[in-house]
Amino acid sequence: MTVLASITASGTKLPLLFIVEVSTERCENTQIGDISYHWETHTSSEWMTSELFSYYLMKLREFNNDDDPLYLIVDFYVAHLTLPNRDLAINLKIELLFIPPGHTDLFQPLDRSAFEILKGQARRLFCMRGSNLIRRTKSNACTDVIYAWERLSSQSIENAWDIYKHEQKSSNFIVVTLAFYLFYFLSLLVSFLVLLNFPPFFFFILNSLCF
Repeated sequence: MTVLASITASGTKLPLLFIVEVSTERCENTQIGDISYHWETHTSSEWMTSELFSYYLMKLREFNNDDDPLYLIVDFYVAHLTLPNRDLAINLKIELLFIPPGHTDLFQPLDRSAFEILKGQARRLFCMRGSNLIRRTKSNACTDVIYAWERLSSQSIENAWDIYKHEQKSSNFIVVTLAFYLFYFLSLLVSFLVLLNFPPFFFFILNSLCF
């Protein structure tokens, strides 16, 4: 089972998306149990697929049912990059902001602060069931994750956005992302020029731009 969590820069926690590895919706219901207002779906694979990401994008727009554009920070996972999902995001007025490869720990807000706390609390609750001789099931795990999610403090969410705290508008996320693309490109260019033995002065200029 996979759980997808989302937060906004204003501090809102969105419903969790529970993804169960089963073949039918009926099996899905027996695995998850009652998850209240949270979202659920199933897949034959334990990984995020293009279809699952499409479903998530539609739920995201449904949750934010106004006509304002949304900015979604995602990594370079293959399901996020497909042309159908890019087109769907455009149609839903969702702009996908891609984190440079290898930098999710720095620029993915949930990875920065919230996930470690959330997983620790949920794991502790689930282990307590075993110590109390209570039968542990996937349904129990869903309940524990929801409990931990709903008690995730506003301070943890605020800390998750520290890297963007000087950005006053959502559109500024684009600037941050493009800046790191430029950094990545220039770093590769410097390495390439070194291999070609370009003049030291030219190398110095590019190196200064990068670092």
